[in-house]
Amino acid sequence: SDQNFEQLSQEGFEAARERDFEKAHTLLAKAEAMNPNALRVLCNRAAVYLAEEKVQEAKEYFTRATAIDPSDIKAQSGIGMCFMMEGNKEVASGCFLVILARDPMDMLAILQLIDCSYSLEKYTDLERVLRQAVRNDSENCEMRYCLAGCLFRQAKYGEAMEETERLLVAAPFNEG
Repeated sequence: SDQNFEQLSQEGFEAARERDFEKAHTLLAKAEAMNPNALRVLCNRAAVYLAEEKVQEAKEYFTRATAIDPSDIKAQSGIGMCFMMEGNKEVASGCFLVILARDPMDMLAILQLIDCSYSLEKYTDLERVLRQAVRNDSENCEMRYCLAGCLFRQAKYGEAMEETERLLVAAPFNEG
């Protein structure tokens, strides 16, 4: 029944949050058996595998989820995170850029893109994304700080200083 499915899904999610992965797998597997195309269950199972550092299994579940809904941001982020865990930050970066093209303020994708960009020492896309984030939320000091750092990494010292000065006006006690 729908009620049993929802209960299993929710209990599986809660077990995963509590890091009881064995219980989470058991409950989510039962929910998956009831509805093998339930996006939330597939993503939650993938997330449990990811937390266990079972990257291949996680990627398989995230891939199944994106086959059901290619626009699901959680599944796409999960695939990107799998690539990161495999050390393939170039492909991961592409995954996060696709997400950010649809949702420029997806914080998980922005933070993961920052990690990828710094590792790859490629800052052009990151600068564009961070400028968009600051335009969309001019009071987000963390994104402004990240933008200043990105500009500094590209030796755009004047622009980096301008962003730093804006940050100091908005948040004079910002640790960054």
